[in-house]
Amino acid sequence: MDYIRKRRWVGYDHLKCKMYLRNDFHFECAYCRMREQDTGTVLEDGFEKDHFLARALKKDEDIDAYDNMVYACAKCNRTKSNKDVRLLLNPCKDNIYSGDNPHVIKMGKRDHYLLVGKTPEGKQFIDSLKLNARYYREMREKQEQLDKDDEEIKQLLGVISDYADVPEELLHRLTALMRNISSPQLIDQENISFRCGRSKAGEAFQKVMCILDELAITYELLFAENDLDIRIRYLDREYLCEIVLNDKAERPISHLRPNVGKIESWTEKAGNYGILYYYVKTGRLDFYCIGEDKISVVCLKDDRQI
Repeated sequence: MDYIRKRRWVGYDHLKCKMYLRNDFHFECAYCRMREQDTGTVLEDGFEKDHFLARALKKDEDIDAYDNMVYACAKCNRTKSNKDVRLLLNPCKDNIYSGDNPHVIKMGKRDHYLLVGKTPEGKQFIDSLKLNARYYREMREKQEQLDKDDEEIKQLLGVISDYADVPEELLHRLTALMRNISSPQLIDQENISFRCGRSKAGEAFQKVMCILDELAITYELLFAENDLDIRIRYLDREYLCEIVLNDKAERPISHLRPNVGKIESWTEKAGNYGILYYYVKTGRLDFYCIGEDKISVVCLKDDRQI
């Protein structure tokens, strides 16, 4: 399979859905393989949440579930529309472009950057999504050139760094500038701001981590299974935590009502678990510690301190 979609407890309309998708699908369209950076930006503009099985084809309660979501560029999403995907390869189940025997292979400059279907399903995938249209062929040509430019930039930086008299500050500055003008290879995809993106959820996540920095609470962004977004070290203990975003309330909630199934999925493995509960409107951050028989809470940053 080309991608592994993690188990998430969010749906189509959830604030965190698109942020999760872009991480699970490696910041690229699952259908045509356009990368976010290929669009001229380095974030999610131009990409959308796609229902793999369209609403018009199956109207039931699971249609908006995360396991039916795909990260797609706007063009592929429009072209796919309400097609019967039972006849379409699934990027989370099939080796469309990957593996020893992919359904589809990419051709280079000599073959005008066409895609070739190696199986009947692969041919149908290409035809259904019109992936050999001029737009896509030009995109693949651009990708090839960007990758070549990136490789040359990395080689040049390596040569420059070998000179003993190059100030370290200048070398860092050159590296940063190169990253700003280049594409995928030099983009640090582990960078927190890149992984979070600029959606409402992504911006809120970054604010949460700014608060943790202020409080000298060490952390590691995870985006792991079952919505375990972050690992923190608090009062000499490590906790795997979900970051919950409340973008409506202006006053603290009286009771936390976590999803029982989700909590059970956490505690199947030994460890300490918690919830960082962030009020988007006020900036308040609470930490809920999930115990065996109770949930305790401490306010890490109060809205009155903003």
